[in-house]
Amino acid sequence: GAEMLYVSTGSVFDGTKIEPYTEFDTPNPQSIYSKSKYEGEKMVERYLHNYYIVRTGWLFGGGKEDKKFVAKILDIAQTKHEISAVIDKIGSPTYTLDLAKGIKELIETGSYGLYHMANKGFCTRFECARKIVEYAGLVDVSVNPVTSASFPLPAPRPRMEALRNYHLELLRRDTLRSWEEALKDYIHWLMGSSEE
Repeated sequence: GAEMLYVSTGSVFDGTKIEPYTEFDTPNPQSIYSKSKYEGEKMVERYLHNYYIVRTGWLFGGGKEDKKFVAKILDIAQTKHEISAVIDKIGSPTYTLDLAKGIKELIETGSYGLYHMANKGFCTRFECARKIVEYAGLVDVSVNPVTSASFPLPAPRPRMEALRNYHLELLRRDTLRSWEEALKDYIHWLMGSSEE
């Protein structure tokens, strides 16, 4: 009879779709990480009745200690006038603060099930990097588009990881704002806190 919330990832999909994934799409994970997250989903579904599975992705919001994309771009932009970001990976940047609020609202409903929960919209890493630079007011920094071949990784990453919060939409409970608005708020907060 226990309740459980399991946080999963948009990378449980293989990335071949041309539009954001919904909860009705069939997962086909390609990396060990993605496979392990999907196995976790299946275990939750198998052993529990009262569960929430929340898929999200491209998280930002870790403050000064963050080692993810947004913080990396900001760090590089402090010392270089030129940044490269990939144009062939697509996702839904999601503010951890918005995700936490969304999860709180969800568990208060008692509506168990599988949900996608990401800030609205999607972009490439290149488009995201351009917004980071813009919102940080770094007018002398240019962002150049490159392919993933410029940044080889040990594990494969899906081309498309963007998510649509379709289950929340159907329930009229999709309260997450756009990724641009969330990113702008986060960067302004981050830069303000670093000046203190």
